[in-house]
Amino acid sequence: MGRRATRTMAAAIGVALAGALAGPAAAATRTVVVGQGFPGAGLGATSAEVVRAFGPPTARDPFQLTYDRGQREFIAFVLARGRVREVRAQTGSFCTPERVCTGRPGGVARIRAAYGRAVGRVYADDAQLRLGVLRTVRGRRTTTNFVVTSLAPTGRVVSIEIGRCPDMLGCGPPTRR
Repeated sequence: MGRRATRTMAAAIGVALAGALAGPAAAATRTVVVGQGFPGAGLGATSAEVVRAFGPPTARDPFQLTYDRGQREFIAFVLARGRVREVRAQTGSFCTPERVCTGRPGGVARIRAAYGRAVGRVYADDAQLRLGVLRTVRGRRTTTNFVVTSLAPTGRVVSIEIGRCPDMLGCGPPTRR
């Protein structure tokens, strides 16, 4: 083989290896759809569908599939009867189609601009601040809670929690503020 062929083959192997290391979740892990979860691994998905979309989890038990990629991202799929009941995304760069993203300043302003009157304050006993959005998706009531650093417009979104009502925090009538 000549030098050029060797370089071309090395480049092709490098691209293939990079794709393999990124795993099947590389493209799917960024967008989070309010009231649904991740494309291909949202509310109601089976464990097999989640694994197909995200690859093998870092931890697994009958109640949860966890994808802990350190500082890059953390995703948990809470299961009930083998199907996703709740999705939690944090420590990463997750965005809704309306461009509400974790970790960026101005998240609270974006939440209020994107979801308007659908936004309400969610109270929890863990002392975290949450803004919730109630939606009906495929005939089922869902809630999407944005955990935020403050309620000021500059507040950052720390994590996004999506679940089906009535089992999820934030399914009751939200208070407006």
